[in-house]
Amino acid sequence: MKTISPAAVIAVAAIAAFSGWITIRAKTLEEDFDKRGFAINATGKPAPALALPALDGHTVSLADYRGKKNVLIVYWASWCSPWRAEIPFLDRLYKGLKNSSQEFEILGVSVDEDRSEAEKFVRENNMTYPVLLDPGRKTVDAFHVESVPSLVLVDRNGQIVYGHSGFDQRTQFELAGKLGAAGFRMGGMDGRRGN
Repeated sequence: MKTISPAAVIAVAAIAAFSGWITIRAKTLEEDFDKRGFAINATGKPAPALALPALDGHTVSLADYRGKKNVLIVYWASWCSPWRAEIPFLDRLYKGLKNSSQEFEILGVSVDEDRSEAEKFVRENNMTYPVLLDPGRKTVDAFHVESVPSLVLVDRNGQIVYGHSGFDQRTQFELAGKLGAAGFRMGGMDGRRGN
């Protein structure tokens, strides 16, 4: 009978451990990916209260817009890669609808723990809509936000009419449709080039 060397035993154990780790890691990534593209379970419900400090020092309240404007609340963080893809679309949407007949506002809500990181990100990306700070994430649970980026559309009656976590082409079309901007140019996302 041939004996197995200690090096062979260690090699087999290492391969088994690596295989187990890679399987667990793949499952975790899959679950994270699934979370990035799901509807937020708050649609059809009244929007909870939201009053947060803005980067400019003022406190902004969702109640200020009731009866006046639809409000798109965008939860984000400076470290979130998918968020970077969302910025140009939201900026075009904001500029395009701001001067139209649509009564519409975007409120970006940064969940960054460090205010300076949010300020730097806003400055570097020329974000033009109001940015609020929620470093303690006190409004996240109320709006059923589980990951960033997440979008929550509240109509002028204070009802949540759309909620989505993650960002992709479908999200852009759904959101534009909800805002009455179905013909809005997506800037290359619908096969055409935008400005």
